[in-house]
Amino acid sequence: MKILNLFFFIIITYSSLAQDKKEVLDISNSDSFKFELLEFYKSKYATFNKNLSLNSVEKSKLSKAIYLEYQEEFLEKIYNNTFISDKNLNDYFQKLIFEILDINKLNKKEYKILISKDPEINAYNCGDGTIVVNYGLLTILDNEDELVFVLCHEISHQELQHVKKEIDNFVSLHTSEEIIDKTKEIKKLKYNRTRAANTFLLKLNYKNYAQRRKKEIQADSLGFSFYSRTNRDLNNPLSLLKKLDESNNEKDSLVIQDYRILFETESFKLKNKYFEVEKSIFNKYDYKPAYQIDSLKTHPDCSTRIRKIEKFITNRNFKSSSSERFFEIKKNVSYQNLYNLYLSGEFGICLYESLKKFKINNDVFYKDLIFLNLVEIQKAKENQTLSKHVPQIDYVYNSASLNIFINLMNNLKSSDIEILIQKFK
Repeated sequence: MKILNLFFFIIITYSSLAQDKKEVLDISNSDSFKFELLEFYKSKYATFNKNLSLNSVEKSKLSKAIYLEYQEEFLEKIYNNTFISDKNLNDYFQKLIFEILDINKLNKKEYKILISKDPEINAYNCGDGTIVVNYGLLTILDNEDELVFVLCHEISHQELQHVKKEIDNFVSLHTSEEIIDKTKEIKKLKYNRTRAANTFLLKLNYKNYAQRRKKEIQADSLGFSFYSRTNRDLNNPLSLLKKLDESNNEKDSLVIQDYRILFETESFKLKNKYFEVEKSIFNKYDYKPAYQIDSLKTHPDCSTRIRKIEKFITNRNFKSSSSERFFEIKKNVSYQNLYNLYLSGEFGICLYESLKKFKINNDVFYKDLIFLNLVEIQKAKENQTLSKHVPQIDYVYNSASLNIFINLMNNLKSSDIEILIQKFK
């Protein structure tokens, strides 16, 4: 049934896009792509692990455990088709990064770039020469120069060995006498052990946070140096950081009236109770996180990073440049990002984003996606697997609009969804 749905989706997607002369990438991973990627990283990790050695046995054990856990998670991403196999897209990114490495006389053999289907606006360095760019990042880029600066930033993390240093610092900290003594002290407490442990962990997190702030500024500085040698517009790193600073702010939202307009018919009305969000008894403990773990958007906040980069710019008379291939990719990036969400099984978020688009533009592509995601959500409800495909309500990270949507999906009955399916069919 799932294969039939996917086949149907591909047909209606290409037919609907063809009307507007649009195309989406074929991101169904080929067996050969997955096999080659798995073999490459298994060999890479085997060599790395063989050479991994530290003086302290205790440190070596913890360090190896961290590396092995990360390697298993990365191989799992490959197994799950996280990375896009489209050759033209991968060749384009590989060409861009090689240009940066050549100009800056860096070793190309150490680097590999992968494009993830992840819609989050992000890119990151894995510490082993692998740079991952989430497809979602492309949604905020206006030109190729901005993309080149992202790559320069991530190359800088690699050249400065930030991942290795972070793991080394973590291992040293957690095997230190201070940690061991403090842990023993907390264990001896008769009361409030949890509170004491949480307070201590918070202090450690702040210490780690300060180190991350320093690393991001270092990567910006060296990255700007790498970028400046490419003879591209020096203003674009600033424009990129400004967009990153705003990227966590949801650009559009859905209110209750939107759902009534989109979903209701003369014979079908949404019940008011479907929109009533029942707050958790733990709601009073909700708080904004003290730090962010994210290679592109990690604090210090982007405004601070902008001010530091501005000091290096003496000439602002540049023009942004982009290849034809960049504009080809950008042309249908919003369609592609939604398509990636659907194929990744993120039916809840895909439906939510499609509804926001459809509210503004009654494009048949968005209508088709709404239909197919509703079909999958109905199946998930019947199989009691909704939590795998629709996120949980979260008062810290989610917008109020997203929480209302999640609540609605949780409250809709299968029979209600069937009515919606027929409406969007």
